[in-house]
Parts: sequence; C-alpha cells; structure tokens
Amino acid sequence: MMPLLAGAQGAPVVPTTLSVEQAVELALANNPQLRQSLNARRSAAAATRSARGLILPSLNSSAGASWREGRQQVFNGIGFGANANTIGSSAGINAQLNWGAEVLLQPRSARAAERAVESEADAASQLLRTTVTQQYLISLQAQARAVLQDTLLESARLTVELARARAAAGSATSLDVERSEVALGQQRVQVVQARNTLAIEKLRLFENLGVDAPEGTIALTTSFAVTPVATTVGELVELARKGNPNVIARRDREEAAAVNQRIARAQYLPQLSLSAGYGGFTNVFTDNNFPVSQALLGRQSSCFQRNTVLQIVGQPSDAATCSAITLTPAEIAAARSTNSAFPFGLTRNPYNV
Repeated sequence: MMPLLAGAQGAPVVPTTLSVEQAVELALANNPQLRQSLNARRSAAAATRSARGLILPSLNSSAGASWREGRQQVFNGIGFGANANTIGSSAGINAQLNWGAEVLLQPRSARAAERAVESEADAASQLLRTTVTQQYLISLQAQARAVLQDTLLESARLTVELARARAAAGSATSLDVERSEVALGQQRVQVVQARNTLAIEKLRLFENLGVDAPEGTIALTTSFAVTPVATTVGELVELARKGNPNVIARRDREEAAAVNQRIARAQYLPQLSLSAGYGGFTNVFTDNNFPVSQALLGRQSSCFQRNTVLQIVGQPSDAATCSAITLTPAEIAAARSTNSAFPFGLTRNPYNV
C-alpha cells in the first residue's frame, strides 16, 4: 500500500490511483468531525482522572517573604516595635480530605461517561467508514456511467458516418442524416453531464476524506463482487444489539445518568472533612549588630533598675558600673546567632488539625 501521509509539512499526499482501503485510511486520519470525536476521548479520560483525584487529599503549599521598616508604632502614647529594619520568611503546607457518598460516586459516573464517549467515537469511525465506502461506490457508478456515455458517443459518431454514406449512395435521405446528427449532439450533452456528475461525486468523496482533491484524474481501482449473505435477519439484529457502538453508548449514558441521580441524592447526606496544616516563620533584623545592642541594653537595664531600687531605700548606687557592663565574645556570638534564621531557619507553628 502506498504511504498516504507524507510531505515535508505533514500534508496528506493522495496517490493517482485510489482504492477503497486507501480512501478509508485517509478519512480516518484527516476527517475533521472524526478528529473532534477522538479529542473528546482525551477530555473524558481527563475528567475520569480528575474524579478519581477527588478521593485523595488535596495539598496546598505556600511560601513568602516580608520586609518591615524599623519604626515604632505608637498605641495610647506607648511605642511598640524595634527601630531596626526586619525581614522575614514563612512557609507552610496544608492537607484537606473530603469524603462522602457524592465524592465516592463521582469516579463511577465519570468512567461511565468516558465509556460512552469511547463508544461514540467508535460509532463515528464506523459511520465514516460506511459513508466513505458508499460514496466510493457512488463515484464508481458515476465513473461507469461516464465510460458508458463515451461508448454511446462513439456509437453515435459511427451512426452519423453510416447515415452520410447511405445518403451518398442514395439509400438514405438528408432527413436521416440530420436525425443522426441531432442524436450525436444529444449524446455529447449526455457525455458532458456524466463527466460533471463524476467530478461532483469525486469532490464529495474527498470532502468526506478531509483532504483537497488533487489536480488531474484520480482512478478508482477497487471492484466489488456481489456475494449472497448467509446470515439471517435475527442474527444481524442480535449482532447489532451486542456490538453496535451507538447502542453501547446509550447504555453507558443510561448508567451515567443513574449514577448522577444517586450523586444528587447523596448531597443531602453528611460528609467527612479532615484538614491538617504545618508551617513556620522567621523574623530577623537587617542590622546584625542590633541584637547585640539589645542584649547589652538588657544587661545594663537590669543594673540600672537595681541602682534605682537602692536609691529609693537610701542605699549607695554606682551608675558608672552599669555603664561599664560589656558582653563577652560568647554572648555576642549567641546574640548574633539568634538573628541568622532567615530564610530557612523556620520557627515551627503549632500543629493544626
């Protein structure tokens, strides 16, 4: 069999001789209506996978970063917040599961609808095969009629020549010659009509194939033999009931409708919903020395508070001692280590279930 799909740009190439098998192959590969039916299969399969996915828990993740200017916010005359700029990050993941009769029945309904779409696509393929074969037969019939009209045209020409020869010999009249010439003209009209009909039927054939009709003459090469059918009508009906894709599609649609009815009733039943979350955050200062100064200020403020208490009770205090307090290198390193969590040293949030 000659290759039917070739070309640098993927355009179908139609051979100069076309059999019915090649015509069906071209139609199955290029007919736009059939392509739509086959694309519906993928959409139905995706809907089935989506329905099955409803049974599984859904996962949502989030991540973010923030920046805040180092400026205190005042509430009722009291300042809150640090004077240093801060940056932060956050991340979390949430899982949610919804179970109910409606969710559990969705995959069954989607699968029944998918089987119906598959059967409808098979029916479209079978219908296209039948349509192409019938149109091929019609084109063959038009081709045979065109050949017959060409033969009759040649016979009409011979009749005119014979009438002229008889008229020259005196055995026919001029009226006989004119009648034969009129018949020849009428036959020429029949030839033109037969050829136009053949061209139209071939165009209809290529319309079903989904390809452009090539330039030039296309020879239809398949011949059909008439054979008796040994199958009874009852056997044909039973075979159609079991294997006809349209009947199978109707059954699947009926099953899907019944399941959808159960789904509608299941909406009145209670559902089980579970959710859980896990996440964390960071919040650090852009100035790495700010935590050190805060730690030093905390040490000194404790000393100043003690001196204040001593002054209240009339005991001697030494403010210079408090101002002379410093941090050890280990304390400085510890203060700075608290400011190194950004961006992945997250502080865990409480579990949420």
